[in-house]
Amino acid sequence: MTQSEFAHLFNLKRTALGSYEEGRAEAKIDTVIKIADYFKLSLDDLLRKELTINEIFHFKKELVFFNKKE
Repeated sequence: MTQSEFAHLFNLKRTALGSYEEGRAEAKIDTVIKIADYFKLSLDDLLRKELTINEIFHFKKELVFFNKKE
C-alpha cells in the first residue's frame, strides 16, 4: 500500500503521513482507532509494538519442507 493509498483510505493528506513518520505531528485518536480497526489490531499493539508487515496484514508464515530423494 502506498502512502497515497493509505492517506486516501483514512481521509488524510499524504503530507500529514510524512509528519507522523518524522515525529513532527501525531494522528488524532479517532484516526488511530480507524487504522487499528481496519487492520484488526489492538490499540495497544498499534501504539506500542514495532509491527512487521506480516503482523499488520495477518500473514502467517508457514514452513514447507520437502524430502529430497537422491
